[in-house]
Amino acid sequence: MYLLFREHHLLPSAVMKLGYGERQVLYAFIRYEMEERNKKVSSALSD
Repeated sequence: MYLLFREHHLLPSAVMKLGYGERQVLYAFIRYEMEERNKKVSSALSD
């Protein structure tokens, strides 16, 4: 939720007002974004 607020300017109340399916898709995208960020950080640290 913090990442949505900080990086995408979505208020928690706006996220909670979304329908169940919309929230699931949004969380899937955020999960993917977090995984990609972690990969970048891991590769930067291992170089």
